[in-house]
Parts: sequence; structure tokens; C-alpha cells
Amino acid sequence: MNAWRNAMEAANYTFEHNGRKWDYGKSTQTRLEPSVAAAKAGILPEGFFWTDAENNDVPMTAGELMALSEAAEKAMF
Repeated sequence: MNAWRNAMEAANYTFEHNGRKWDYGKSTQTRLEPSVAAAKAGILPEGFFWTDAENNDVPMTAGELMALSEAAEKAMF
């Protein structure tokens, strides 16, 4: 049972948000957290982008990144 739960928690998923497919899982969450923190602090670099599930670099504002993060969290449940 623990092995199954660990595998499910470590799995990667895709979900749709704003007409694009995005990856999400523990590794994505780990990468997303510091970027969202930077967005909330107002220090997201100019020209920031996030790569979608099809490997397209998508320019993001701080608000768009935070919305993506919220959508990803909802998609997990």
C-alpha cells in the first residue's frame, strides 16, 4: 500500500489551463514554489516564462503564474 501511494504521489500529470496543457507533479511543484514566491514578492524577472507540457515556453506575468499554480493544485484533487 505504501509503495502504491508513494508512486501515485510521485507521478506526473497533465492538466489544461487557459487552452494549454501543463505538467504537474511533485517535481513540478518543487520548481514552481520558488517562482510563485518570487511572483508574490514582486521580483519575478522580466521575460519570465513557464514551459507547458508540449515544451513551449509561455511568457507569464506574476498574476498568470499564480493562477497557473492555483489551477495545478486544484487539478491534483
